[in-house]
Amino acid sequence: MRILIAVYAVLFILCVKAHAFVIDSHISISNDGSYFQEIALLCEQNESVICQATCGDALMCLEPEPLCLNCAGTSSDILRAVFSKLPVFFEASVTPIKTNDIVNFLSKQNYILLSTKSIYNFFSPFDSEQLRAQFQAFCPAGSQLPHLAAILNNRGEPSDVVYAFCQVGPTETAVFPVFSRVQDAKKLTPRPRIITKEKP
Repeated sequence: MRILIAVYAVLFILCVKAHAFVIDSHISISNDGSYFQEIALLCEQNESVICQATCGDALMCLEPEPLCLNCAGTSSDILRAVFSKLPVFFEASVTPIKTNDIVNFLSKQNYILLSTKSIYNFFSPFDSEQLRAQFQAFCPAGSQLPHLAAILNNRGEPSDVVYAFCQVGPTETAVFPVFSRVQDAKKLTPRPRIITKEKP
């Protein structure tokens, strides 16, 4: 039975429109010894346009992730939604985007990548089983855990989650649009607690 399930998972992945590149976000150390978040992009020859448009190299890009304002804490409503109630606020399309759309997005470099091991998760246990299951639901069965791309506004704050980067093979990635389940963005903001003082 397990073999049959694995075969079906492989067949499903083969049917997904994937692109010959992989993307990752990790912590790196600069020459002066300081830490920073870095995005690594690796492209195969037949998808070199993705790397070329991003950093000018045909096969590999190593770019520092933009500074995320107010992300090192619990003040971001977008990050709270992602790491506390992801399936409540967001859902992924079943139709992956095309190469041109990937190039246009990555070349702008105004995004951060979020994962179950993200340094920006101040809302739930690190890489927990529950969080892994919620992230996995944004990708086809059998793929690796995704990176969710959150775009930054002109102040450098996360303003929306727009894509799920799903690695469906050793060097293949499918990118799915992510949509908000909440029409009113204000609903992402928790209501303030009303504290009343007792009369003396």
